[in-house]
Amino acid sequence: MAENETAPGAGESAQERGCLAGTAGNPKIAENRPSRQSARRWRVIPETGRPFVIEAPGRMGWALTVLREAGQRGVTTSELPAGLRWSSYVHKLRRLGVPIWTRSEANGGPLGGHHARYVLGCRVEREGES
Repeated sequence: MAENETAPGAGESAQERGCLAGTAGNPKIAENRPSRQSARRWRVIPETGRPFVIEAPGRMGWALTVLREAGQRGVTTSELPAGLRWSSYVHKLRRLGVPIWTRSEANGGPLGGHHARYVLGCRVEREGES
């Protein structure tokens, strides 16, 4: 690389380069930035059984927010910004007891197959919400 050359995309944010969909690419999906000031504790209210509280910091809290906002429509990884470890967030939330259902859907096109749609199976509230 020459002395005055910069790497492609250097100095630009991933959002500016179009690498992250965020709210600009899909207004129905929450922005891909977990806030350190946001509440980490969530109250999980299952359809049956007793409500309980979990700690969901960072991306897990963001994933819970995305699932909550998606409602019964649910969310697929194709609707999210690229490069996120979505299955990891879902797995960790399930281990905490959060019911998340997986629906299999057929893909169309020449490379057809199946993909998963994740749907939150309970009501969740951030601590302090009512």
